Amino acid sequence: MLGACSQSAEDDNADETVAPTQQSSGTGVIPKHQIDTLNRARSLDAQAMEADEKRRKQLEAMQ
Repeated sequence: MLGACSQSAEDDNADETVAPTQQSSGTGVIPKHQIDTLNRARSLDAQAMEADEKRRKQLEAMQ
C-alpha cells in the first residue's frame, strides 16, 4: 500500500505538466488528463485490493 501512495504522488506531479490550458468550458467534457488520473487511481486501488486479498489468503494458509 505504501508503494501505491508514493507512485500516486509521482503521477500527480506528472499531471501538472499535461495540457494545463485544457479545461472544461462548462460543456460537460472532462479533460483527458483528468480521466487518465482517475484511471490510474482506479488501477492502483485495484492492485492494492488484490495484494491485500493475496496476503489475507497467505495468512489464512499459515494458520
